[in-house]
Amino acid sequence: MLLGNDIVDLKDPDSYYPNSNSRFLDRVFCYQEKEYIFSSKDQQRTLWMSWAIKESAYKAWKRSFPNFFFS
Repeated sequence: MLLGNDIVDLKDPDSYYPNSNSRFLDRVFCYQEKEYIFSSKDQQRTLWMSWAIKESAYKAWKRSFPNFFFS
């Protein structure tokens, strides 16, 4: 079993997406998820936690269903 990790430096200005990269947000999150992110007191942390949850779920699903793909 492989184990990976992603590290996001929340102090790095390049990691701050909620107000500056709507293309990324529109591609990755549905309307309700974006509302959740933008209503958070810590938008940056909520964004990256939400991304990590979605990515983990996708990878777990992909192991069970190898022909599944994300577009």
